[in-house]
Amino acid sequence: MQHTNRMGAGIFQRGAVLVTSLVFLLVLTLVAVIAMQSTITDQKISTNVAFKTKSFEYSEAPRPKAGDVMDAHVFERGWTGVLTDSTTESADYASLNVVDTTKDLYLKNDTGEDPLANPPVYTKDMEYSRTASNGETIKSDISVYRNGARVLPGHSAAMVSGYEGTGKASAGSGSAVFYDVRSKGQHAASNANTVTSADVRILVRN
Repeated sequence: MQHTNRMGAGIFQRGAVLVTSLVFLLVLTLVAVIAMQSTITDQKISTNVAFKTKSFEYSEAPRPKAGDVMDAHVFERGWTGVLTDSTTESADYASLNVVDTTKDLYLKNDTGEDPLANPPVYTKDMEYSRTASNGETIKSDISVYRNGARVLPGHSAAMVSGYEGTGKASAGSGSAVFYDVRSKGQHAASNANTVTSADVRILVRN
């Protein structure tokens, strides 16, 4: 006569269910942890992109003002009255500061500056700082590098007749000074920095 231990089989079955449940619980826990880590990583990436975008905006913010100031500086052949007279609308330029007003940036090529180095080496010539409406500090450092000057093509009468050189027409055409203006925007809360560059042409008007 065969005897079956039904009680032992029941205990074994209940133990198998427990082990299976623990395995499923472990798998679900791993899935939840991985999903949480992915969410945290995505959040960090989004935050960093936002900070980088802010620093880019801060880098671009002073560029129009810096260009106008350089235009007035070349016209005046110095800094006297450039940031205080009506030609640069002084009320709008209070946030822009020239680091060293003893230097003539229209003639400048500082010793030690090297735009071809990796990374490029520039001297800070202007500082821009103001508080935005949301309370954030917009700050950037501006470097001006003189690329050279060039006499422009002849005046309109000479150009109409087909003349494309400078020669006698240079008095009527004038000249221009070319600059590489670099701005380093800084987002103070995140310490993110972005450097942008633009070529600026300043007409010599006197």
